[in-house]
This record gives sequence, C-alpha cells and structure tokens, in this order.
Amino acid sequence: MARFRNQHPDLNPDGSLKADADVPPAERDFNRRLSDPSDSAHFMAQAARDQAELPAEVQQYVGGRHYPGSPAEGYRAYQQDRAWALQEWGRLRGYSRVVTDKDVGNMSLQQYDELFDATGSPKDGVLLWRTSRSHVIDDGTNFRGARR
Repeated sequence: MARFRNQHPDLNPDGSLKADADVPPAERDFNRRLSDPSDSAHFMAQAARDQAELPAEVQQYVGGRHYPGSPAEGYRAYQQDRAWALQEWGRLRGYSRVVTDKDVGNMSLQQYDELFDATGSPKDGVLLWRTSRSHVIDDGTNFRGARR
C-alpha cells in the first residue's frame, strides 16, 4: 500500500476517507495489519505457537474453528473461547482458576496478590499453567524443592 508523503493514514490517495476510518484505532490498525498476507501469516503462526502450549483439550476445543467478522472481531471471539476453554479445563480438574504466565505478566499487583501467596506460589484452587515464557530463576538459595 503506497502512501504519499504527509498523507493521513485514514485517507485514500484521492483524499476521501477510508471505509474503516470510524472503527476504533486499535481495531482498525489490527484489521489493516492482517490485510497484509505476510503480516497475517506471521500473526497466525504466533497464535498457533501460543495455542500449542495450552492443554490438548483446550487446543481441540478452539482448533479449526472459524470466527466470522473482521480480523479483530474474530480474534476477540477466539480469545474469549480460548479463555473459557482453559477455565473449564481447570474447573474439571478441581481448580477454581487457571492462569498462564502470560496472564501473570499482565496482572496488577492487586490481582497477583489475590491469586498468589507471599512466596509466589499459587493459592489453593489456582493453577499456574507455565509455557515457554516461564523462566524459573534458581539462585541456589531455594532448598524447598531440592531432592538429592
């Protein structure tokens, strides 16, 4: 998509407004980004990698589904289905809440304190699902888990 210098991104080359100019900026930018085949392929590969780290039952639930609407609407629906499936998977295993390490990274301190104790361990009923984002730091001073 060629743009003229100093042309506003919501304007067509002829100066008229683009059809999506009234869409909220984050959603509009997401839709425009995914209209590029290489950006779309990269995004889908990233989403597939993230999904592959979830429990198999969650992957089966969301895998292969079609989410209609704009790319932003479809991705939002996918995220809702994925979150529901993960919580349902945890509930069937006796947990009241499942959080991923990505969720932890997005939490406020108050949210974190509600789900984790003073040592950083999940409270009763909370399952922390670790993915490749997790990095367990071992400085050699934690002897609780050491077995020799």
